[in-house]
Amino acid sequence: MNAENDIKICISPRQGKITIEEQEGLVTTRKEIDRQTLLSCFKNSLRTEDPGYSSGFLPLNCLSVWQGREGKRFVLWHPKLYADMTLYETPYPHFPIPRLVFGFSTGQNGKVSCCRIGVVADETPTPETVMYHYPFSNVSEGSGHLCVGANTMPTYKKLHKAVNLPAFLLSIPNNMHSYYKTHNKLGLEYRDKAIEELTAKGVTFPVQMDYYIKAGGGSALDGATVLKENFERTLGKDFIELNICEYVSSLQQEVVNPRLQSFTGNGWGADYGDVENFLDQIVYGDDNAYYANNYTNINDLTDPDTIALFEEFTRMEREAKNIFDDLDARYEKFAEAEAFLLNHALSIPSNYENAWQMTKINDYSKMNALYGCQNYTYKNWETSTEPYTAEAYAQFVENFNANS
Repeated sequence: MNAENDIKICISPRQGKITIEEQEGLVTTRKEIDRQTLLSCFKNSLRTEDPGYSSGFLPLNCLSVWQGREGKRFVLWHPKLYADMTLYETPYPHFPIPRLVFGFSTGQNGKVSCCRIGVVADETPTPETVMYHYPFSNVSEGSGHLCVGANTMPTYKKLHKAVNLPAFLLSIPNNMHSYYKTHNKLGLEYRDKAIEELTAKGVTFPVQMDYYIKAGGGSALDGATVLKENFERTLGKDFIELNICEYVSSLQQEVVNPRLQSFTGNGWGADYGDVENFLDQIVYGDDNAYYANNYTNINDLTDPDTIALFEEFTRMEREAKNIFDDLDARYEKFAEAEAFLLNHALSIPSNYENAWQMTKINDYSKMNALYGCQNYTYKNWETSTEPYTAEAYAQFVENFNANS
């Protein structure tokens, strides 16, 4: 630095003076300034321009990336709902999985570490999307970290290839390393308490439950057998016994009308877009409640405690449906009524249908109404002369989500 162009700052604390001295040739110039001027001078001389950093080409479905001196951290959204999984040495091909997100880190050399798995709501992800714990026992409930055992993690010199990491992690054999007994109780203490209370009311055990399927076996028998095994495994044969019964041709005429069923597994398609269209069907004391009068027959109940529960649910449902000036408040009250219904097991969700088809129609080009008959309108359908492949449908899903 040329000394002739130096600027000197002289601070005299005792006198409270700040003097700026500048030398230009043989001429020396001095000037007194105040503290605020000096601070402003320092602030304005700092370089604030951000040069920016390029992330490079990111993996497909990358939700977020963080970059630091030691490496990068990524979060990937996983679009697939099935995976080939293994528990120790037992394979489970095409196993259904919830909607997952994967977190992982990479070092400067691209080596993967610190893998985490979480479950999110099945929707287009946003910062408000609800997140849940991963349900299997090779992932820590607290941190979500995946136990990879002695498996060697991959190295990605090109980060976009990390799109294959979720499939690799799911292929690692599951284990019980993060299994905690306290998180996996069967809840038999509640069962025993139920036996005590119901026995006092005259109920005998095991409770006999008749479940009707159409004669001839097939998938209906398979589903009923699984249901029977679930009851026996979770509650015990000494608590409940599911009897698989058969009808010949008409469930309505042979079973429902004479009221032979213990329960039915029916669904309901909404006629219009409001929650009341569903909950109205299962309220107590209403002749228009189709399910209550034809399937559950709750209006014939005699136990006062059970009647009181249905009356309370009905009161909550009626309170919700009578709110017309605040849609958020209306749906919040409906949610409270539905939670009461489920928490007291007045209605029990038991199965979810996932249909398969070979088709020449792109269903994602059709109308997508949640209720009514609009979806049956033949308008602007995209079709093919050959059946669509699974890969083509995966692209349809991706395109639909991207444009939703």
